[in-house]
Amino acid sequence: MLLDVDGLAPNEEDTWLGRRVAVGEAVVRIHGLVGAAPSLEEPGHRRPDLDTLRTLRGYRGDRG
Repeated sequence: MLLDVDGLAPNEEDTWLGRRVAVGEAVVRIHGLVGAAPSLEEPGHRRPDLDTLRTLRGYRGDRG
């Protein structure tokens, strides 16, 4: 599930792990962070032009 939330500090949602969060009339439990993301690839080439996972790990660290 992907939600767009305004008014948070950068990465504030990382503190929600294990908590319940109201989304409209629904209540969801945050189980973990996204564990995988594709690397960008220039059309017509077979090699990534950005190592997305390494970039995210460097920016956010290993949080879950």
